[in-house]
Amino acid sequence: MKQVLDTLIWLGAGAAEQPADLIAQAQRVVLLDARPEACKALHDRFAGAEQISVQQQCVSSEGGTQNWYQYNLAEFSATAQATGLQALFPGLKLQKQQEVETVALIPWLTEQHLAQGKHALLLDCPAQNHELLKALLHQSAIQFEHLFITSSEQALYQGMLTRQQLMAELEQYGYQLQATDSADPDLPVLHFSRNPLWQLLKEVSEQNSALRNLLEQVQRQQTESTLQYDALKHQAKHQEQTLKAELEQAKQQLAESRLKSDVLKQQAEQQEQALKEELEQAKQQLNESVLQTEALKLQFTEKKEEHKVAHAELTEKEALIKELLEKNKRIEAENLKIQQRQSLLVEELKSAEHQFLQLKQLIFKQSKSE
Repeated sequence: MKQVLDTLIWLGAGAAEQPADLIAQAQRVVLLDARPEACKALHDRFAGAEQISVQQQCVSSEGGTQNWYQYNLAEFSATAQATGLQALFPGLKLQKQQEVETVALIPWLTEQHLAQGKHALLLDCPAQNHELLKALLHQSAIQFEHLFITSSEQALYQGMLTRQQLMAELEQYGYQLQATDSADPDLPVLHFSRNPLWQLLKEVSEQNSALRNLLEQVQRQQTESTLQYDALKHQAKHQEQTLKAELEQAKQQLAESRLKSDVLKQQAEQQEQALKEELEQAKQQLNESVLQTEALKLQFTEKKEEHKVAHAELTEKEALIKELLEKNKRIEAENLKIQQRQSLLVEELKSAEHQFLQLKQLIFKQSKSE
């Protein structure tokens, strides 16, 4: 079979049986599954095929830890709980629930080194098809020309898109349904390919949207400019009226100022004349004051000489008074000495009189006894 694909990425490969001839159409094939037993079977099946690689990974939109629901029918184990699937397979039983580590879709795809060419992605994990499609469609670095997606008329897992919802979702991104592989009528595989004109249509639509936004912006600016022009026109008219009123007021104030200026000029001339007269009078008074000052200086000189003479006389009198006071002090000292001598003489006189009286009495007694 002719190889028409450069790369086929098959997520949730399982047994890799549907579509039956898809692997043969690709030059390089990457088969990925979360279950170890499925990966071992794939390794065994494609052991001699160098263009086919098998990886055991659980992929998700953002990576990290997620719940893993393991059922008794291993191929239906997934990261979401089964809902409508149990109606198709009444014997389906949940055996175990555990947490598993997942890898983020876009970084993992980047590691696959998908150069420019024809690449296909097969999403064979119905429980995750919706979240993985969102992650893929919301970026532009990695593009697939063909998408193969396992679907159903009803949601088989929590959060799963139905066939109609899936088609509507992909139509928004330019993918059109090309074929349906109904080997498993309960889980048909839908083949979508991107319309080559969709990118051009998208660019034109974006340009139209940008032009429409630009037109709306220009219209808003035009409306705003019109409003601003009307406002400025009204403001200018108002300012013109205000300036006219201010001009009339300024003219009136100028006339009043000129009148006041004439009055002030006349008053200034009168004041200047009065000041001149006062100045002449002050000069005359100053001359008189100078003459009086000269006379006072002369009187002061005469008084100063008289003061010198009086001071000399006063000095002589003070010296004389000082001399007299010295003499007075000497006289007072001599008088004190004289008084002291007089006191001694008085005492001696009293003693002599007392002795004389005693002697007289003694003589009188002796004369009487004789």
